[in-house]
Amino acid sequence: QQSSSSSSSSSSSLLPNDNDDVIVVPRIAPLTVCPITGVYFRSEGSIPTAAASEEEEDDDDGRPPPTGNFLCGVSPPREIDRAIDDVSELDYADYELWDDVIWPALYHRVPAFGEVKVKSSWAGLYECK
Repeated sequence: QQSSSSSSSSSSSLLPNDNDDVIVVPRIAPLTVCPITGVYFRSEGSIPTAAASEEEEDDDDGRPPPTGNFLCGVSPPREIDRAIDDVSELDYADYELWDDVIWPALYHRVPAFGEVKVKSSWAGLYECK
């Protein structure tokens, strides 16, 4: 399991993807999973009210402003998952997986992710049933 924290715009917007579908990116994004690639993303919470500037105070919905950070990742396909045979591969994040799989899928679904930058990353295992 690869996961990366990325930054993006925090406002709601309507964005077309390559299929002319309209993707709505909410202020606080729920977990979104691409059914084709398995790449997922969700917003990373909100700024505590005390830490928000006067300009970023609670919106009309009463919620504090979002951080603008997103968590994203993918469970790599078995054929490219090096950690299956060597658990020491989990000692570092696989940035090729970000470049080759995660970022292209994010950008395809939500073009606003075209300018994201990895702020931090980790690798680990999840038990799946």
